[in-house]
Amino acid sequence: MQGRVFGKTGSLGGVKTLSGYATTDRGETVAFSILSNNLNLPTKRVTDTIDQVVQTIVEDGPGR
Repeated sequence: MQGRVFGKTGSLGGVKTLSGYATTDRGETVAFSILSNNLNLPTKRVTDTIDQVVQTIVEDGPGR
């Protein structure tokens, strides 16, 4: 996904976010924003889940 996802992270007491743009496998550019609140999971698990969501966006794209 390197070079295909451009985003900005954010975090603040129990909140973790990632927003940006990605180029899908089909060459489409999509905007995304992922926000999580009231976290009761380890930070790494939340970060890994956000990364998985972005990977799915890149692989599937909006046209499927």
